[in-house]
Amino acid sequence: MNVTLPQGSSSRNLQVMERAEASRHGGAPASHDPVPSLAPQRIGYIRVSTDEQNLALQRDAMQSAGLVDIREETASGRRRDRPVLGSLLGQLRAGDVLVVWKVDRVARSTRHLLEIVEDLHARGVGFVSLTQAIDTTSPMGRFFVTVLAAVAELEAETIRERVHAGIAAAQRRGVKFGPPVKVTRSKLEAARTLLDDPGASVGSVARTLGVGRSTLYRALAPNQAARGL
Repeated sequence: MNVTLPQGSSSRNLQVMERAEASRHGGAPASHDPVPSLAPQRIGYIRVSTDEQNLALQRDAMQSAGLVDIREETASGRRRDRPVLGSLLGQLRAGDVLVVWKVDRVARSTRHLLEIVEDLHARGVGFVSLTQAIDTTSPMGRFFVTVLAAVAELEAETIRERVHAGIAAAQRRGVKFGPPVKVTRSKLEAARTLLDDPGASVGSVARTLGVGRSTLYRALAPNQAARGL
């Protein structure tokens, strides 16, 4: 059935008449509003540390895996504030997948990698490493996250043990830990000489030597410090 609209009819009238026509035939009216695509995306991230290095190998691997949207960055892996990576991590939505060539392209350490993967997992975003067969959208990939957490904790505990062992060994060798001594030997000798003057006080001597009054008190022998009271 053809419908002829009077001249000057608005688009709203057209939509109303289309709905009426569709209802007579048991159908749905056509929509004139574009529907945004909410399809999940697979986005690649590749990185090199310097301009002298080449992204071609990583880019080829991404393209072979069917990636079209590939984000590239030149920045040291030691940097935590990588702008391209930061922007990408912020825009990923549930259902999306972040694809990297190797995990060291995105993370600085096991702990850093765990932080990223756990954040993505909490937001419903997958993580894939092409060369290491890691895919957190699969059951084995989710198991990998559990193992990664255990490895990160083991790594942290190992570092703590090494630090404590190093401190203990240094203390056995006579190494003193703590803030640096503010009253040097020469200043301490000068303070004792100045305090031989009955009119001198610890406060005035401390100001002369450029150290704190309480600091000088602690550095002096008790009987000498008492002379400044």
